Amino acid sequence: MHRRRLVCRRTMTGPIVIIGRPRSGSRVLCRLLQANGIFMGADLYPEFLDSVSWYQRFVVPIVTAPGFPETAFTSLSRDMSRLVRERLDDTLPRYWGAASRSQPWGWKYCETLFLVPLVKSLFPAARFIHIVRDARAVCLSNRGYFQLTQGDPPRDWAPASNGRSQPSFLDFCALVAFGKAGVRRWCGLDLGSPATLTEHRFQIQAQSWVTCVTRARAYGELLPDDYYEIRFEDLCRDPAGQAKELFRWLDLPFYRAPELVAARMHNWHEARLSLRERRDFESAAELATPLLRLLDYPL
Repeated sequence: MHRRRLVCRRTMTGPIVIIGRPRSGSRVLCRLLQANGIFMGADLYPEFLDSVSWYQRFVVPIVTAPGFPETAFTSLSRDMSRLVRERLDDTLPRYWGAASRSQPWGWKYCETLFLVPLVKSLFPAARFIHIVRDARAVCLSNRGYFQLTQGDPPRDWAPASNGRSQPSFLDFCALVAFGKAGVRRWCGLDLGSPATLTEHRFQIQAQSWVTCVTRARAYGELLPDDYYEIRFEDLCRDPAGQAKELFRWLDLPFYRAPELVAARMHNWHEARLSLRERRDFESAAELATPLLRLLDYPL
């Protein structure tokens, strides 16, 4: 099979990409970068601050495409290479809009973590900021109804595909939760059952947290000089200190620290749950415990 290494033909440097498990505090990081002169896209999704172009037109169409590799890669098949070039050419003009290309730039879309090797091959100067939050707080965000457990696709789920078949929302959510797009059953659970997804939503979110954090950190091991890991909890405790340290790593001037409420760090302690929800949450915490321990989170 003919294979080739993808290299971006553009001369621009960057980007600075925010990755991690969604619901981990990435919006705080995006606001911090914006407040300090980093362009995060002319097309930001208002509520989540995701770059719509990188979300709809690049990441989702690629990770849900047939033949997308599920492990780190430096080369792609001819068909996948063609898709990547097509998606990149469609994404960049929309991302930039009429903005100046002279300032530092990047984007926030947490699920870009599944394309870290590809982004690095396209943009050799790319750097990745991985924000990590306690799995128990992530599981309880929006009461556990997110992606795979939220039911119907969001209204803006319509990645441009230029005639290609519509990517499946279920496949995308399965990838984020389990690292594989085709998963339909997990630990004996029927993932096609809305009742099952509701009853076990905290466990599913915990597995997604483990998948995302593990994958991002594995890529970080491969790119140690271009990977920065920051805790949401540390950012809440010491916004200015953590921000200054981050910008020293970025080698960029620092002007403003984020405004945060420290009480947000431990909201999972005070969650009001039914007995059934409590059992599911306890199972979720047990599932996440080995990685929580590795990350030195208090148990």
